[in-house]
Amino acid sequence: MINKLKELTKKYSWAGALLGFALGFFFGPGLLWNLLDFHLKRHSATIEQLKIEKEFYDRIQEIQSEISALIPSYISLQEDCDSINEQYPTADHPGRLPTQADNDIKVKFISAKEKLQSLIAEHNRLELMLHDLTGEKPQIIDESVIPTPPSKLQSITITHSP
Repeated sequence: MINKLKELTKKYSWAGALLGFALGFFFGPGLLWNLLDFHLKRHSATIEQLKIEKEFYDRIQEIQSEISALIPSYISLQEDCDSINEQYPTADHPGRLPTQADNDIKVKFISAKEKLQSLIAEHNRLELMLHDLTGEKPQIIDESVIPTPPSKLQSITITHSP
């Protein structure tokens, strides 16, 4: 067996250099290490993207919770503002002038409305950014979903003409 190996090395002396080059290319600072490094970087990028997506999803859930918690107080403040507005003097009804408490309620209502609008805007912005990352359809909240109390019912008379 050793004699055969000696014979092959004499006959194919150039193969040793080629084999050395191939081994150096694949196992030295060559292709194999670059390929493994590429796969490692790709996996690292995927993990980083998943972390960012999770942060976006978590923040979107926080915003949705804040919106859900804010809506009942917003509706209550809006109803309070409507009842205050009914007490102001008009041409038909002599009312009263607004008090400091009335103004405080209106300020709280405006603050709650602006907070609700800013939360919805932030939610929509994050959904669009998440759409850019994942390609999923964004779930945009339309600002028209901000609840408004039903308007005062007025009696309507319908007359039929002959």
